[in-house]
Parts: sequence; structure tokens; C-alpha cells
Amino acid sequence: MRPSAGACLRIWIHSGQARHERYYNYGNDESSDTLTHFQGIYYAGKGIYQAPFDAVLANGEAKIGIAYVKRLADGSFSREALWQTFPEQSTGSLLSNDSVAGPGSLGAFNNGNATSFASLTDTQAYLEVAQSLL
Repeated sequence: MRPSAGACLRIWIHSGQARHERYYNYGNDESSDTLTHFQGIYYAGKGIYQAPFDAVLANGEAKIGIAYVKRLADGSFSREALWQTFPEQSTGSLLSNDSVAGPGSLGAFNNGNATSFASLTDTQAYLEVAQSLL
């Protein structure tokens, strides 16, 4: 288990067994000291899942956005994720992306006071490209 990476896995409710575990580090760099946390995983359709993420790079820089992973025919998840990173904000900083539904995201924002944000992003292009994940 890699505690510094976001994880996707399938759990059978009746037996409690976990299978097809896959860990993702921001940027698909397994050797980095990046801390990546998924805030949940949501089915987006056509075998693609969206996971709102927060990542802290080794230099302390924060990255916030949505990771896209593909469920393969054998039930496992793609080897890599596709990362949609939200742009830096001039009026404050994004602290977390807590939930995603289609193009909508909700999370925490700091503009001197911690507050919440809601945004719409262009997820369609990412959903289409994620179809090519292996």
C-alpha cells in the first residue's frame, strides 16, 4: 500500500474483499514525494470515473483538480490517471476539491477567509481522452 497516493479499488460488500487496487500519484510519477488524496470517486459514464483530488508536491506547491481513471474490461483500473488541474487564482488559493458531478466541482477556497467554492469546468474533453487510458 502507498499511503501517499490516491487509490481506486473494488470492494465486494458481502465478503469485504478488495480487488483491483490501483494507486495514483499526481502526474503519474510513482517515484515522487507527492502526497495525493482523492476526495471520493464518481462514475461519469462509459467506464470512466472522476476523482476530485488534492495534491501537495515535494516543494510544498498544492495542486487541486479532477483525476480521471478508466475501469477496464477485466474490472481493473487504468495504469495511469488523466489529471485536470485547476488554474491558480489571483484572488486567493484553492484549498481542496471535495466533490464533483459532471462539470461541477465544490471545494474550499482561501481569500483571506476560508470559504467554499463552486465552479463549472470543461470536463467533456477530459472524459473523451480518458477513453484511451489503458
